[in-house]
Amino acid sequence: MSAFYRRLAPSLLGLFIVCSPAPSEPNAGADPDLFAGRRLLQDVVPDTNNLIQYHGRGLTAAEYDVQKRSELEEFDTVLKQKFGNGFRLHATKHFNIACECNRAQMRQLEEWITVFYESVYPRYFRYEINRTFRIIYFANRTRFIRITGMEVYGFYRSYEQTLYTYVGSGPGTLWHELVHAFIAANSRRTYVRQWFDEGFASFYEMAAVRNGTFFEGYTNWRHPALRAAIRDKKLLPLRAALRGERLAPEFGYAGARFFFCYLWINGWMEKFVQAYLYEILPRYPADQLDAAIHAQLEIISGMSLEEMERDYHRLALELEKNQKLNRMRQVAR
Repeated sequence: MSAFYRRLAPSLLGLFIVCSPAPSEPNAGADPDLFAGRRLLQDVVPDTNNLIQYHGRGLTAAEYDVQKRSELEEFDTVLKQKFGNGFRLHATKHFNIACECNRAQMRQLEEWITVFYESVYPRYFRYEINRTFRIIYFANRTRFIRITGMEVYGFYRSYEQTLYTYVGSGPGTLWHELVHAFIAANSRRTYVRQWFDEGFASFYEMAAVRNGTFFEGYTNWRHPALRAAIRDKKLLPLRAALRGERLAPEFGYAGARFFFCYLWINGWMEKFVQAYLYEILPRYPADQLDAAIHAQLEIISGMSLEEMERDYHRLALELEKNQKLNRMRQVAR
């Protein structure tokens, strides 16, 4: 299977259990005025040669160049203090990238990041990005684990606005963690249910960039575990799985990921993500979130959660690992 179509190095913890969480995030999502002063994407005018829209304001080309050079200088100082020399740095509009790699690898990373952002962010997220994300690529997995102490393939620290991974982890790892970054920039993340956070991010573990075009909508290496759990009647009922703060082991990444595949196939994913982030999270206290989420899913789908569960199981059993999905299927009732 081409590296374009898979998230490299599947988890050593297995396909169906919950992986280790990223390091703790002090005060994550504590901002009570998350969207105050932020422009809707639809209101941001396109960049021109003379004026670049950046973090809520227009900068001249000269001002923008000074801003990005300052950001990279600060980033370089942090890198040298924490990790030493050896990083190649590159700036794009929304991402400052540090990589222990060669020029060709940096160009590949820039393409993966840029195409993903342009293809995905405007479809799900309503507000202009008001921060610059940092992305750190270590030279290899051994160095990544030694420095971070994390035996995962990548993670995003929202309080640092920094994504950590390593060369060879694959584009799916990058895209998975970028979704976490985008969610953190558009929510009080302490309220975000883990099944939503990981299901949405895991959906993008398997995708492709070809000639500058982004392709999405695939099952992946997690799918056989889901099929086995359904056949063995070990999968947690959907209503119970979509409840509570933590991702239930009896649903796991496989169940959460395919739930987003299921939404995508039926054309409900974009509507649900936006409703979750901008209508449910800001409006309901934590103890009312689950009921509001369940009600929203039933409105969007026109089905009860129990009907959705039966259809979800049926579809999961029909599909194989690494299979391209088709959108807008006819739902069997």
